[in-house]
Amino acid sequence: MKILITVTDAKIRRIVGNMLAVDGHEVITAHSCRQAVERYQRHNPDLALIDTGLEDEDGYTCTRTLKALHPDDPIPVLLLLTGPARTPPMERFLDSEAEDFLDAPFDHITLRARLRVMERMRQNSRQLRRYRAMTEHEIGLARHMFDVVTRRSPSLPEQVCHWNLAAGHFCGDLTLFDRGPDGHLYALLGDFTGHGLAAAIGALPTSDLFYEMVAAGCGVEQIATAINRKLKTMLPIGHFCAAALLSLDPAGRTIEIFNAGLPAILLVGDDHTIQRRLVSQNLPLGIVAPERFNPVLERVEGADLHSLLLYSDGLIEAEGPDGEPFGEARLEAALLQAGDPHNVFHRIRQSALAFLQGGEPHDDISLLSVRVPA
Repeated sequence: MKILITVTDAKIRRIVGNMLAVDGHEVITAHSCRQAVERYQRHNPDLALIDTGLEDEDGYTCTRTLKALHPDDPIPVLLLLTGPARTPPMERFLDSEAEDFLDAPFDHITLRARLRVMERMRQNSRQLRRYRAMTEHEIGLARHMFDVVTRRSPSLPEQVCHWNLAAGHFCGDLTLFDRGPDGHLYALLGDFTGHGLAAAIGALPTSDLFYEMVAAGCGVEQIATAINRKLKTMLPIGHFCAAALLSLDPAGRTIEIFNAGLPAILLVGDDHTIQRRLVSQNLPLGIVAPERFNPVLERVEGADLHSLLLYSDGLIEAEGPDGEPFGEARLEAALLQAGDPHNVFHRIRQSALAFLQGGEPHDDISLLSVRVPA
């Protein structure tokens, strides 16, 4: 390695330098912290040995100074105790963020052993940083592909509101909506097993099938059947998609709803109260074999309804700082406090965010509101 020795005493600096040179290391010397900073910036050493009793400032402060020069890749430091103390003041040692210390007189074998450990730490740290950079690049690519494939829904600000909050690098839940050739509005909310990238894998074929079949004029039962067949074929055992799929005719008179494993879909009236709860009557998609798949649909009249609320279980299971879940009671309380049916979606979203208090949820959260045409 290329090692920087910063020791005020010339004799100690020479002795330690000779030990390192014998072991094949390239030695760079400095007698003060100021000179250590200059040598560090010029030579970019792999590791530093710093005397705790330097002439211009103590070794603990100098350690922090050197580490701050490259905070993303701080240099490992072995503190050399050259004074009477056999152990450093532990609070100062911890504050300095040095990796280890060695007290005088310095034994060659002990020094060699400490440096080997620090070298392995340095190599592992750099390997982890390379792995992290590679992973972040792959996640960025995956996020780009996910966004391109899944975010093809038209802009329908007057009829559809949706919110996703990721538990990981990006949200694996799926909210899709589009109009068919006959003017029907189709919407899907999917909650895949797990969260993040693992959950998002099934979102790609699901999105493709949804948009293709809606454009072809297929109905809710056909779309659900096709998605179940695809997910049953491709997802490993234990992975599935809790989903709700619905369609509304342009006049809002007839609503067709398929719920497969999501929490109850809330039918909200013009007085912003819950008129009805549509509980799941189907297993999540990707569990039942295609030849046995027989979707149960519900048809409701749109009269006196303002909107439909769909949400993943990540919303009601989200935990606050004290570990208490958000729960259905808070969701319904937020709904009743909205004051106006047009504010229901935003009130629930604001209530959930305030409950989390800036914390990250343990599971992806999704909320979808579909307004029924008057």
